[in-house]
Amino acid sequence: MTDFFVGPMPVKEFLDKFLPRDKIASGSNCSIPSPFEPGCFSETFKAKSELDAYSPFIKACRKLVPGLIFVDSHSRGDTSGPLLKPDVSVYAIQENKANDYKGIDCCIMSLLDIHIEFKWSTTEEPFIKHPTATSLVANTGNARDTLGQLSTYAAAQLAAQYRTHAFSIFVLRKKARII
Repeated sequence: MTDFFVGPMPVKEFLDKFLPRDKIASGSNCSIPSPFEPGCFSETFKAKSELDAYSPFIKACRKLVPGLIFVDSHSRGDTSGPLLKPDVSVYAIQENKANDYKGIDCCIMSLLDIHIEFKWSTTEEPFIKHPTATSLVANTGNARDTLGQLSTYAAAQLAAQYRTHAFSIFVLRKKARII
């Protein structure tokens, strides 16, 4: 599995390539002011445990990205296949289909746009701090378990939606990685 991960990629290069600001709204040019403010995740950072971080994280994200639905799904997984429970499931509200998303309170792989996984212990960090030419993946049991978890969620999402790629987010306390 470790051979299938490449990177890291500089943040600006990633954003320019995959999330260009001028193409955010359905391929049209737009100018969106950023609602991000320093400290908007401060309540998340104050959390004493992984479970305590979900709610303030979701609250902050709802303000930042109002067109997405963020759901605490850590205990409510997708029941249509293997019971998979990403910590936070994110859904994009599709035009004219808002009713399809009312009442979502769990992970639904066929609708999922992004899964977010939190870990609280640095031993669960799946990526090494200073990648080498041969690997960017940490070689410990906990790290491999986390990587397997992230890969399983991505594989289930891709299988349920017939996508060619998917994004996910890994959060380790005050640090996040877009995968």
